[in-house]
Amino acid sequence: MKKYILFFSFFIFALNGYDLHEPGPVLFSFGHNLIPARTFANRGIFFFRSGEKRNDYVYNNQLLIGITDRLVINIFTPFFLKRKLSFLSTRGLGDITIEGEWAFFEKRYSEKRLVQATLVSFIGFPTADDTKKPRIFPSSYQFFVGMTGKYMSKPWMVFIGSGALINKEQNNFQFGNQFLYEGGAALKLLDGKQTDLMFFFELNGIYIQKNRRNNQIDLNSGANRLFFGPAIRARHKGKVFQAGIQAVVSQRLLGSQGKIEHRSAISVTIPF
Repeated sequence: MKKYILFFSFFIFALNGYDLHEPGPVLFSFGHNLIPARTFANRGIFFFRSGEKRNDYVYNNQLLIGITDRLVINIFTPFFLKRKLSFLSTRGLGDITIEGEWAFFEKRYSEKRLVQATLVSFIGFPTADDTKKPRIFPSSYQFFVGMTGKYMSKPWMVFIGSGALINKEQNNFQFGNQFLYEGGAALKLLDGKQTDLMFFFELNGIYIQKNRRNNQIDLNSGANRLFFGPAIRARHKGKVFQAGIQAVVSQRLLGSQGKIEHRSAISVTIPF
């Protein structure tokens, strides 16, 4: 049985060409969300995942608030339209998270060449109902900290990042902590004042520790996955469209778990 992941994502703010304060281009990576001071953006994410043992249909709304040119606040509100695990099915609100991204270093060498590094951190709140079967979210406090970096030299851009997500125990259950690493490159094929077109690819890895229930390790949990794939990004008059796909190039699962073959994403960007 084939497994698919489909992301419909992103309402974000975009500027002309490459800029220090332009989100992305990313579809599957964290960070890279800076927007200009005193501006707002909304990102809507529709997520579908199909695997051997579960199907997920999720809408995740992200509000971006530009505090300064170097600091942005993001508020994520996920809602599971449907989660199906074997013969069980449920829906409901996930864990709301508040994230901050701060560019602690940025240097522009010329109009076409610049470097930026950011610190990303968020806290997740246990707003999900942990009595639902199957469980739809950790339904616990979560803490994330990571760093990103990007180098731009028109028409090229490269970016990297790494971070760790720590899940707190809640009601005698704890999801495994996660460690993420990412990288990618982008090439601008068309660069106009109101219209541009970009090709990019992302490499995303995730290592997930085992879950714990009643202080006992869940042997059917824990994984190490590596995704890789291409994407395109088109912008016209401030509106941005992105689409991409990633295949699993490496996957190691512990115990009895369903595998993932690939995931894909599309996005529409609307500034306000």
